[in-house]
Amino acid sequence: MASLQTEAKSFEFLTGPGILCWEYLVRFPQQGRPNRAYIRNQNRAVQIFQEWLDSSSENYFTMLYLAQTSALVEPYYLNGTKNTKMDASEVEAGRIRWRDISHSFPLSNYLEILSRLAAIARSKRVADTGASEWKNPIEGVAPEYWPRNFALFDSEDNIVELHHYYPPFRHVLDYIESAGQQMRNIRRDLKRGVERDVVLRELCQYFHTAINGHIFPRVNNSILMGQVNLILRRIGMNPISHDKLDYWAFVLPPDVFVPVMMDFIFKNQKLERR
Repeated sequence: MASLQTEAKSFEFLTGPGILCWEYLVRFPQQGRPNRAYIRNQNRAVQIFQEWLDSSSENYFTMLYLAQTSALVEPYYLNGTKNTKMDASEVEAGRIRWRDISHSFPLSNYLEILSRLAAIARSKRVADTGASEWKNPIEGVAPEYWPRNFALFDSEDNIVELHHYYPPFRHVLDYIESAGQQMRNIRRDLKRGVERDVVLRELCQYFHTAINGHIFPRVNNSILMGQVNLILRRIGMNPISHDKLDYWAFVLPPDVFVPVMMDFIFKNQKLERR
């Protein structure tokens, strides 16, 4: 592990702005530019992925480990605030998630997909209660290890609370294996010159699998969206800001989420599907 950490720290951008502009390294560019340490860290992670993508290496996890470690090489503050410092010592960079985690997410994260979310939640309602519970299917992972969602309804049948339970930490390796195979398939199809929208669909499926694994304690979405944006460039599309795609992936099954993410990508660059 020590040698991998040394290798991660060796990725420096001594000239030029890096691979991706800062607007494509954050959720909401309108909230302002992040500090330079964050930008350098994220571009290191993208560079590592780019080198893996252009290689013949089968070792997906080594790449992912280096990318996540590199994203924390320099301590940084999110949006310049002193109460959101992120550094390797605080989140144990490179360490796979070691405990089960759940979160209650604000409904404001889901306004754009609320009708889809409500339809899924209502179809999974627990009999004679104001609650529903459902698992989020993940490609290549056994159903007993899928993440779970729990919603509460008010008297007017509106969702008022939403809780997400990440998959059991002991089965994170299942997500790494599935996501790794999906990304290797994407790399193969890029080399073969497969049609743009086919690769795009595969990319959205990959993001759904990898983000739901919650492989590391922190900095999962940033490194995965860096990968998404690099591949978007490879297929002749523009990168996108991160927005709330990860939150949507947590609650939508892949057959619903993949078209939603594809539509989001097209909408944000005004391109038509082929």
